[in-house]
Order: sequence, then structure tokens, then C-alpha cells
Amino acid sequence: MKTGKGEIVTFNKTPIISQTMKLHKNTSNWWIYYSDIFGISLILIAITGTMMLTHGKYTFKQRGWKLALAGIIFPIIVLLILS
Repeated sequence: MKTGKGEIVTFNKTPIISQTMKLHKNTSNWWIYYSDIFGISLILIAITGTMMLTHGKYTFKQRGWKLALAGIIFPIIVLLILS
């Protein structure tokens, strides 16, 4: 105030990201139902995918559990590093 100088803070919106951010702020009920159905279907696909192969060297008991464990541990490590 004494010097008469100030600072202007502006935010530039990126073209694609700012448009998709509207989905997170959307309060319509259809989007909530859609995301719930989509999440449940992804869980069902993952569970049924583990049961598909029952013979051979690429079964869940042989190799699948390692891939599932990597799919759980890797995102947790990334979250710990970034936070």
C-alpha cells in the first residue's frame, strides 16, 4: 500500500483439461449413476478375467497373482512418492 505497487494473479485455462474438470463439478444425478455402473462393471471384468484361464502356464495361480500384486503396489508407491 505504501509503495503503490501490486501483484496481479491470473489463471489460464487449458483447453481440454478445463472442459473435463466440469465433469467433476457437475451435480447432475445421471453422471453419478453412470460412474457407479461403470465402476461396478470394471470390477466385474477384473474378477471374471482372473477366472477365465484354468489350465496352462498362464493361470492366476501361476502368474496372475504377481500381476495383480504389481497392479496394487505400483500405484501405492507412486502415491507415496508424489505426496
